[in-house]
Amino acid sequence: MRRRSITRPPSVTYVQPATYYYAPPAPVTPISQSASIRVLVPDAKAKVWFDGTLTKQTGTDRNFHTPELAAGTYTYRIRAAWGEGAAETIQERVVSVQPGQTSIADFRSEPVPAPK
Repeated sequence: MRRRSITRPPSVTYVQPATYYYAPPAPVTPISQSASIRVLVPDAKAKVWFDGTLTKQTGTDRNFHTPELAAGTYTYRIRAAWGEGAAETIQERVVSVQPGQTSIADFRSEPVPAPK
């Protein structure tokens, strides 16, 4: 006589679905609430003032950082003076800054007049 083997059905395992969900990350805010101002001057020995205060940096490409700022737009009056030959050149720029951004004050060329 032949023996028959009885095949059992495979066991089934039930896995409970997750009850949590993925939340998207919160909006990214700037790491720094200060602003940067890059000042470009034609002479490395030029003197640069921010709102009437003389700075100490030298070189033709200078970087300055504001204190921490609240959201909004701020302005700085930047003046630069340098000697070319016997004459001294003095120019002024008003630069707008916002937290987390870099603004540029370029004194290497004449200022562009405001539209009338």
